[in-house]
Amino acid sequence: MKGYTSYIFRITYILQLIFGKSFIIEHVHTQKGDSMKLLRSLLILTLVVLLSACNVATKITKVQNNGETTLKIGSLQGSHEVQTIKVENGNVEIPYEASVEEGTILLQVIKGDQVIHEEEITSEKEGLLSFEAPKPGSYELSVSVKGEKEKAKGIRIHTKL
Repeated sequence: MKGYTSYIFRITYILQLIFGKSFIIEHVHTQKGDSMKLLRSLLILTLVVLLSACNVATKITKVQNNGETTLKIGSLQGSHEVQTIKVENGNVEIPYEASVEEGTILLQVIKGDQVIHEEEITSEKEGLLSFEAPKPGSYELSVSVKGEKEKAKGIRIHTKL
């Protein structure tokens, strides 16, 4: 999110250099219709950029084969779904291997908007994602960066169902 904010300020600065502050103000008073449309469009564009900047993942490779999933992400800000898991009631155990080259990630099991289980990974880790499924259904296995404005790089996650 931090990087996108600087781009918006740069765009605003360039527009002021091109059109001049007085030009924009004069047009708001003299040609309200056109200027208001331009202003409205810029506000919508700004909102779209800011809202879409919450989850950014680059260089994604995902392979699923015979119950195994391997996900590689070059760079992540926010979160990204690894896979959806269908489970019955009771204890669930999912073997996993995870690594991150830079940053800290959280491997999370989510039902709806509630985090059921979470593992923190700072370098390499393997083990079992072990959790109690309160009811049968679909659960989401997700990876997210620890810290709202942080990034992680070189992420690799491998699960076996």
